[in-house]
Amino acid sequence: MVNGNAKLPPMKSRGRKGTDEDVQRRRDVVEARLVKGDWTLRRQSQVAAQFGVTPRMVRDDAAKIRREWASQEQEQTTEEIRSDWRQRVQATINQAMELGHTTTVARLLATEARVLGLEAPQQVDIRAQVHTIEDAPRLAADLLKALPAACELLGVSAPALPVINIEDENETE
Repeated sequence: MVNGNAKLPPMKSRGRKGTDEDVQRRRDVVEARLVKGDWTLRRQSQVAAQFGVTPRMVRDDAAKIRREWASQEQEQTTEEIRSDWRQRVQATINQAMELGHTTTVARLLATEARVLGLEAPQQVDIRAQVHTIEDAPRLAADLLKALPAACELLGVSAPALPVINIEDENETE
């Protein structure tokens, strides 16, 4: 007794199930499921049963995790966001490879190449002016000389090209 009152055992807080460690373990599982994309109603019920909480509590955990992700994204630089994205893509590729989903792996790799600019279209700009009809052979010869360099820049093999001899053209006039 304290001051004439019976001392009652401390009440557990309502709505909170488990210790801080239990909550953190549950949220770690929820976050892993969110990252994995395995967030169905059935999976939510399974996680809730695993930790002895309601599915609503598990959904609340997911909402808190998403808010945390959003706040972190605002704090991150573009390079950090890109790095995180690449790690998630790599983890997904590894998982797809383990499961034998080769089409998924190919699509993810193609997406990554596009995002990184590795698959970006290359553009080569070759300009020339023809002032007179007599300039046409010179222009054609210049373009044919530039084409192998353009092909090399694009990473493709140059086709077989005709040779235009300008000197022969000038001598016949």
